[in-house]
Amino acid sequence: MSAPSEAIVARFRSVALSRIDRLEAGWNALVAHGGNAALAAEITRELHTLKGDSRLVGFVDVNLLCHKLEDLLELAHERNYHVPDDVDLVVGMGLRFLATLVRKKPGTSMGGIDLHGFVAQIEGVLVDARQAALTSTATTTTAEPSTPPETRTPGEDIRYRVSAGACAVYLESIQAKGPAKDRLRAAWNILSHEIAAMGSVPLSAVFAHAAEGVTELAKSLGKSVRIESDVGRLRVRETTAEALGVALTHAVRNAIDHGIESPDDRIRAGKSATGTVRVRATLDSGRLIVIIEDDGAGIDFDAVYERAHQRGLVADRATTTEESLAAFLFEPGFSTAKAISDISGRGIGLDALKTALVRAGGTVTLRSQRGQGTTFQIAASEEERSMRVRLFRSAPCGLPFAVNMRWEVSPAPDTDGALDPFTALGLAVTPMTTTPTAHNVNRKPSAFVLRDGTHEVRLLAFDAPTEAVAERPCPTSTGYPVEIVDLAGTDVVLMRPDMLSVPWVSQ
Repeated sequence: MSAPSEAIVARFRSVALSRIDRLEAGWNALVAHGGNAALAAEITRELHTLKGDSRLVGFVDVNLLCHKLEDLLELAHERNYHVPDDVDLVVGMGLRFLATLVRKKPGTSMGGIDLHGFVAQIEGVLVDARQAALTSTATTTTAEPSTPPETRTPGEDIRYRVSAGACAVYLESIQAKGPAKDRLRAAWNILSHEIAAMGSVPLSAVFAHAAEGVTELAKSLGKSVRIESDVGRLRVRETTAEALGVALTHAVRNAIDHGIESPDDRIRAGKSATGTVRVRATLDSGRLIVIIEDDGAGIDFDAVYERAHQRGLVADRATTTEESLAAFLFEPGFSTAKAISDISGRGIGLDALKTALVRAGGTVTLRSQRGQGTTFQIAASEEERSMRVRLFRSAPCGLPFAVNMRWEVSPAPDTDGALDPFTALGLAVTPMTTTPTAHNVNRKPSAFVLRDGTHEVRLLAFDAPTEAVAERPCPTSTGYPVEIVDLAGTDVVLMRPDMLSVPWVSQ
């Protein structure tokens, strides 16, 4: 197999260093404050995903060190993260060592750092800590699971913030005059173009990253595997791409490690010696469906039942469905493997897959037929790149503005308490600075009641609204009062009527 492309390696380095930062912060928090079930599970998934990614791109030293650090995390978890100083020290050193290995360029020296000597040091610390645990009479309490803090994916957060900044530039341009108006509008055009370009990722690139190194992985397991994909020219938002990258990596690795048989076994089963893993994707009405299927041995649900029964999770085999057994495979720490290897056996991979998807608002289901193969189906909501809107012309300034179609609109009996949305945003806009967009304009302002669930807002406008389809080049979060949308080549302010009191400059 050829070496991974420079772009793949560069992306691996960037993502890996971010993971290591999160690992270090999470480890320090756990040691300082005691076990937190959610945080502990999170750093375990991060480390396992880093281990898998590193193997796929050929960073074997990173893979080895991750495997040993997993042993240390397992030890720390057993002790509720009340660990001796030497364990804390070696984990910290290991994470910094990982960062060094990730940054290291091929063919360069590590300045006298002895990886295998450090691995031996980890093994010594593990032996000492376990012996100390055997002789200790101290008891360790288990922390109750706590609700993890609400988080936003970094890519989503960055794009929303940049889009909000671009919107602020556009709003400033509305009230500016002369050369300043031209400069602000030019800045908006540049920003909106760049944001639209950065907002999505080709799904083929996500798959290519997940598929890197699978041939090498298969060879190391004595297997022959062919990877096929049919994802077309689909593009997904960055938040979805990040989750899919994790999910595809673990799903493909799982198929090769647990699904595809050895060439001899496949031939005896009447199959070709080379196994196949197929990935295909479709996008329909904002719903992305990704299918990962293999033609391997399928899941041994009897083995899954036995492990679940040993853990007290099920009782009678006859009344336990394969669907319920499949769900156990996504639980943290659940594995049917008889031994832990540097590839699998810790019961983390499918847990990491599911967690990544859930965080991005996605789901995963699994079905399998013994001797025929296994299929993962991933579903995720994709950010709509267009939306149906109601188009108004503001009174008294005459500027067009839009609201989402979900807002029901009805005429108000009078204009009492009705707001001009531009005035509500604090914009000093000169009346009638633009050409009216509606025909048969009635110069007398009207008031309209907009309702969305429990929210009710009165807005001033000329004439009843029309319906249109708007493109979203610079989507902002639902907590931001406006978004600039594109209606047939014209920039229009999309108002969020329930958020008009939220400052738009400081977002």
